[in-house]
Amino acid sequence: MNEQTVDLYEQASLFASEEENPTKSYKDRVMLKFAELIVRECASIADTAEPFLSSDLIKQHFGLDQ
Repeated sequence: MNEQTVDLYEQASLFASEEENPTKSYKDRVMLKFAELIVRECASIADTAEPFLSSDLIKQHFGLDQ
């Protein structure tokens, strides 16, 4: 894994440990936040590469708020 991926995972773990959600396990909270952070990272990259708001399409595809 590269440093950026590890950083995103650490962010997701921190978020999951601080969030209290009795309907989701810690593992599920980490997984969902990690996936969200990856999608947001990809969207950010897409904006840099193609300034046609492709990030909105990526976030919409994965069901994230814009």
